Amino acid sequence: MADPADVLGWLGSDAHGVPYHLHPLKLHWSEQGADHDLSVFATVAGRPATDPARWAAVPRDSGWRLPLVGCVCLLVRPTPEFAFRFEGGCMVSPQIAVTAGLAYPEAASRFLSAFLGRTAEAEWPRESVAAEAVLARLGRVAEEMPPRSARWAFG
Repeated sequence: MADPADVLGWLGSDAHGVPYHLHPLKLHWSEQGADHDLSVFATVAGRPATDPARWAAVPRDSGWRLPLVGCVCLLVRPTPEFAFRFEGGCMVSPQIAVTAGLAYPEAASRFLSAFLGRTAEAEWPRESVAAEAVLARLGRVAEEMPPRSARWAFG
């Protein structure tokens, strides 16, 4: 079976041995610059066609490294594969929501609105807050968003 962690190996490290998957964590770029580093992610993002089983596991990983790599790859080479990991809940759900909003504003708006309409915010607090914030940044007014409970505002 394909190991999704191989994706980290595909990215490799910069000349100083810093793994490329850590660069976007703090917006740290190699000496070659952001364009070069993002091209490394774009090359990896182009691999799904040649290795779909391994790539399909990336957004499903419950840790933060692979979903972060997936988000950066999504930004540099868009594919609409963000929904599964967001709905499944993970440490980087807010980042997935933001990435989806940046890469696919219309699809993200529809998806996040539907998500809010069918979930209980108490059970999905991280995802609910992220969805509401992204929808607000996408220009969705409060009247268009599904109603949330009053207790949500107080934590």
